[in-house]
Amino acid sequence: MAQICCNCKKSIGFFSGANEIITGSGRLLCDACYSGFGIYANMLQGRTEIEGLVEAHAKAIEAVKESKLTSQIQQQAIDDIEELYNKR
Repeated sequence: MAQICCNCKKSIGFFSGANEIITGSGRLLCDACYSGFGIYANMLQGRTEIEGLVEAHAKAIEAVKESKLTSQIQQQAIDDIEELYNKR
């Protein structure tokens, strides 16, 4: 069964990556939709020190708001980021 981007609804194939909004969320994005904020989401997941965590959180939220994601997917991404941030 093909994987589908939850934002643009394009099929995610062999040559395009399937990226979870936040690891474990189960919501997949194609490379094009993920590229706008993915680096910041990954930075947030890897931070342990408080200064880096606060900075990565702010950048991830800002990048999601500026991304090409639909408003529904933006809100889901923000919710996922907030949940991850609050767990730290």
